[in-house]
Amino acid sequence: MQHDVSAHLHTAGITIKGTLAWCTTALSENAEYNNKLLVFSLSSGQLLLKTIRPPWEWEIQRVEVVGHNIQVTTSGALYMYDQSGVLLNEWEVTKALFQHYKIYGVLRNAEERTSLCPPERMPQEEIETLLAALQRVSSADDDVSGYWKAKAQRKAGEISLACGENNNALAHFRKALGFDPKVGVAKLVRKLERELGPA
Repeated sequence: MQHDVSAHLHTAGITIKGTLAWCTTALSENAEYNNKLLVFSLSSGQLLLKTIRPPWEWEIQRVEVVGHNIQVTTSGALYMYDQSGVLLNEWEVTKALFQHYKIYGVLRNAEERTSLCPPERMPQEEIETLLAALQRVSSADDDVSGYWKAKAQRKAGEISLACGENNNALAHFRKALGFDPKVGVAKLVRKLERELGPA
């Protein structure tokens, strides 16, 4: 089997039954092959799947065909793709990623998810996952500056506020100010304090 890829090979493997081969790529100027997971059929030589690779830290443990789908088991999450490369269990993978991400990844993904769907229209489980991840990264004992932790608490406050949880929002905004007084929520804190009365 031969398949030309314009990228650096990062990891590769063959399934126990010898029916599939897979590899992950990196450092390609060609976006088509940069940071991808590729899965091939060894019997036909056909490329079965080309998708974004899992995080580097998540070791690929097994790749297999399950029904008409391709299942990729990593040390961090199980991915299930259909034949066209669509991730079928996106929410399960997202939850695992939120538990894995450092503060920058949590903030980026929280921003993306809330821009796609306003928090007041999100399922409760998704809101709880976002808030737990934001709380985790802003409470972590690491070398992240107060600026980033303040941004995480501010985002948690914005989500709570959008869902009508004003007391929780106020608590998050106060924590944000504790990390960085310039986080941009001082007026909002005063407004909520007037509305909610003494703590």
